[in-house]
Parts: sequence; C-alpha cells; structure tokens
Amino acid sequence: LLALVGLAEAFDRAPESLSSGERARAGIALLTASEADLFLLDEPSEYLDVTMIGRLESALQDTAGAVVLVSHDAALIETVATRTLGLADGQVREYRGGLAGFYAGTLRLEPDLGP
Repeated sequence: LLALVGLAEAFDRAPESLSSGERARAGIALLTASEADLFLLDEPSEYLDVTMIGRLESALQDTAGAVVLVSHDAALIETVATRTLGLADGQVREYRGGLAGFYAGTLRLEPDLGP
C-alpha cells in the first residue's frame, strides 16, 4: 500500500521522521487498508499534489465507513460528500450532496426585511 502512495522507501522510517506530505500520503494508505466504521479527517488534502488528491478521493469514495470531513478544498468536498452539515445561529442543518447542495439550501429567495 505504501508503494501506491509513493512511500515504498519509507517503510522502515519512524513516523515522526516523515514530512507533512509523507504523513498525508501514509494516511491515504491507512484509509485504504482500514475497515473502520468512522473516519474523522481534518484538511486531508493539505500537502498533497493533484495525483495524491485523486487517490484520496478514490479512497474516500470506496470506504464503507462514515467520513466526517473538515476541509477548505471545495473540489474535494464536491467530489466526495453525500451530505453536508452547516452550522448557523446555534443550529445544525443537513443538506444533500456537497457544496452545491449546501449553497442551494442556504440561499435566501426573499430579502431579509428584519424584525
């Protein structure tokens, strides 16, 4: 699996010796091999090149587990999200799909006239 993410030579290295990008790629390998029910990912595409982001997207789409993803990468969210949660005014709202579903659900169709 490490070879798939370009880390075959890092097999014998201690995790703390890996760069941020290498750690992110190792995370993709772990995601691919894991049978966990839940993944919590914070900015998983950070430090990844386009090829590795594609592998991350594939791994996320192929996992049977639930994924909670926090990211500023709009393309990643749009590609992998089936539901998006938004927080506003102390309430959580659920939207179908990625950012397109979120933006469609949050756009106001009438002006806010105030109280």
